[in-house]
Amino acid sequence: MLLEMALVKALMDFPHDPEVDAMHKCMAENLIYEAADQGVIGQRLVMEVMLNRLKAGYTPEDVCNVVYAPYQFSWTSTPKEKRRAYTEAEKLQAYQVVFSYLYQEEGQIEYLLPRNTRHYLNVKTATDLSWYDPTKVVYQYKDHKFLVLD
Repeated sequence: MLLEMALVKALMDFPHDPEVDAMHKCMAENLIYEAADQGVIGQRLVMEVMLNRLKAGYTPEDVCNVVYAPYQFSWTSTPKEKRRAYTEAEKLQAYQVVFSYLYQEEGQIEYLLPRNTRHYLNVKTATDLSWYDPTKVVYQYKDHKFLVLD
């Protein structure tokens, strides 16, 4: 279950450690740029992929390193000044998903993907399909296919 929006707003306004605030922003922006048009479900799926990559040790224990690692999330290669502006509603929804996954007790939010799902792509828009193996798809949501490539 996602956290109530009033609690999300309170968490956003609560002063945190600057590193924690940067982590929240990094995760929220990844949800916005990767899945704002996919609604809460799409954002949850992206969040799970991020967390699964972090837990798998893709980069040294920093989710922003996971997000900004080369060739991991397409939006990160777009210069900041060329990224689309996002709305306050998109920001609130993304933070709702981030806080729901980070700050609820284990088991309160049910994962949609297997915990070893660490890859996804939109086969209609992807520019590199060399790594794509359709037999490894474990979930599909709209145009995105989620894969286990272990």
